[in-house]
Amino acid sequence: MGLVIYAESDGHGLRTEHADETGFEGVTCVDDAARAACLFLEAWRRHGFRDGRRAAEGFLRFVCHMQHDNGGFYNFALDWEGDINRTGGTSWPGGQAWTARGFQALGKAAAYLAKPEYRERFERCLAHERPPMQFAEIRALQALAVLTVYRSTLDPRLGAILREWADEIAACRDAEGRLLNHPAEPEIHLWGREQPKALALVGMALDSPSLVELAVRDARLALAPSVRRRFEGPQTQVTFEVTTTIKCLRAVWRASHDPEILSLMHEARAWLRGRNAACAPVYDAASGLVHDGVDETRVSANSGAEANVEGAMALFEELPWALYSFPVPSPHQRHTRGESILRTHPARSPGASPTLLVPEPGASQ
Repeated sequence: MGLVIYAESDGHGLRTEHADETGFEGVTCVDDAARAACLFLEAWRRHGFRDGRRAAEGFLRFVCHMQHDNGGFYNFALDWEGDINRTGGTSWPGGQAWTARGFQALGKAAAYLAKPEYRERFERCLAHERPPMQFAEIRALQALAVLTVYRSTLDPRLGAILREWADEIAACRDAEGRLLNHPAEPEIHLWGREQPKALALVGMALDSPSLVELAVRDARLALAPSVRRRFEGPQTQVTFEVTTTIKCLRAVWRASHDPEILSLMHEARAWLRGRNAACAPVYDAASGLVHDGVDETRVSANSGAEANVEGAMALFEELPWALYSFPVPSPHQRHTRGESILRTHPARSPGASPTLLVPEPGASQ
């Protein structure tokens, strides 16, 4: 099962769109399905979300279908029958970004689900990911994938890999201590920048205070200024930038228990609920939609898969998981809409329509 990538406003509602930034790329991708698998596995494991495991395994089937024999992943499926885009520039087997996302999904599946297939696929991908680091943002995603399995096994081989990769990430920083993606890229962007999260959590797991200290320093230098100015800047404020920041601050706080970091995390989360240039919620608690960002002083009307899955991850502890259900796919269903991630279809509620949306408690319709 895959996720519809884009949902764009046509003035009357949301219409689904395929990816075509470099010509037709496909209708669904590993990048989004792997994220969704991770989200639902965590919701099932940590909140007892009743449909979480089933939903996650649906997305994992797609992720596994897209894995190449070399351990890496293709990214796009051309149609809902699962025909793979094998030649596109954004889908070639082993592309770093989507392979790292697939690796994360396999890591959680291997750690949380008692199926040897997932561990075998994880190990195959690990062998693919072992070459020296090119970009620290990718290495951070890879480290987080290995960390999940290490926590469940305490495998010393994985512990040694984590130490090696954390040292690579830590070494890629500027003179003041901001973590960089590459030594030749002094400019910092926030979307997908999970190095402080990786250093904080690996530091906790390996009992390495120095890694946690580097993560705290980066949060204060690289993340705090954007949070305090409400992420405002000359460009569109993309939800993915904010959600990445929230996830990093949450991890750094867990590792450090620094009250300043906790305060920054709550400030960043408030962006989704209206503390932004539009002074309007990007996460609509009544409908369950997370919009794609803020365009100058207006919340985008679009609501794609990335924004919704990332938004759910960023608000993870605040969401009423007990109220949610995931639509049960028919035997022939190949996909679901990304913007349905935070919607519920409560067939158990008296008099409820199968498509009724249940808001958060207290949210106005």
